[in-house]
Amino acid sequence: MVQSLAKGANFVYTYISAAYKMPLFLRSTTLNYIVIDLEWNQKIHRGSMRALGEIIEIGAVKMNEDMEILDELCIVVRPSVYNGMHPHVKKIVHLDEETLANGVLFEDAAKQLRDFCGEEFCFLSWGDEDASILMENLAYYGLELDFASYHYDMQRIYRQQKETEPGQNQRALAWCVEALGIEAQEGEYHSALTDARYAAQILKHLDMERAARDNSGRYYPNSRQIQSHFAKFRTHAQQGQGLPTCKFCGKPSRVILDMFSFTGNSMIVIAHCKDHGYFSSIFSRKRVRKKNPNALRGTASKQNKKQD
Repeated sequence: MVQSLAKGANFVYTYISAAYKMPLFLRSTTLNYIVIDLEWNQKIHRGSMRALGEIIEIGAVKMNEDMEILDELCIVVRPSVYNGMHPHVKKIVHLDEETLANGVLFEDAAKQLRDFCGEEFCFLSWGDEDASILMENLAYYGLELDFASYHYDMQRIYRQQKETEPGQNQRALAWCVEALGIEAQEGEYHSALTDARYAAQILKHLDMERAARDNSGRYYPNSRQIQSHFAKFRTHAQQGQGLPTCKFCGKPSRVILDMFSFTGNSMIVIAHCKDHGYFSSIFSRKRVRKKNPNALRGTASKQNKKQD
């Protein structure tokens, strides 16, 4: 895995900086809605740092702006990070070891997804976890992040447009399917494509122009806790090594969006440059002196590969 991230992907995406993308309701070009659902495995034994959620299945439904379904995609991803399935994950997903062993590598799955999306698109998913999981897996494998930088939370949009009482709890996908009278789809819940199909049917009941006005869609998760963790991390970093820096302009970024463990002694940080978009950096944890065994020192920044 270290080699994969160090060398980057076997392919590159056309680079379009997120800084130049316009809000959906201001666009004049045709836009595809990519309703996506991910299933992922988790580390069985948790450490002190949050671990990667490894994607094992991708389901996606492509829709046009008239809410017509254009295409579907289902990819089983061969695990390469964790050897075993987390017991909780094993109970709810519909994938056995043989099916997973015959899946494709994540780098190939990401390329299939990118090709499936088309030129102009945004992602939508039920809840905000899928957006973070997708970005984390792209960062782990050293792939370009900006293509996944517009990702709308349909659960939030549903609450904004359909709930009448303020402070209403987040609704489960199955609850909304029943509330809207949506017909049963092929397959079972917690199958990536089936969940994406249900979410696509819910999307037909939502006003995306209003949603684009009410939500930026940009990948900016609620990162206050992440910022706090990174601030503590910086207090132990060597001078001049405390912030991730953009490869293109060399400027340090204080917009820290996510961080998760990479190996036992290192972590991956996802950050944002206002001029060049999203990038990831690897930081290693090293002992500086015996009195401070938890001291951390950041390694050089690793910008995700993009086509010139």
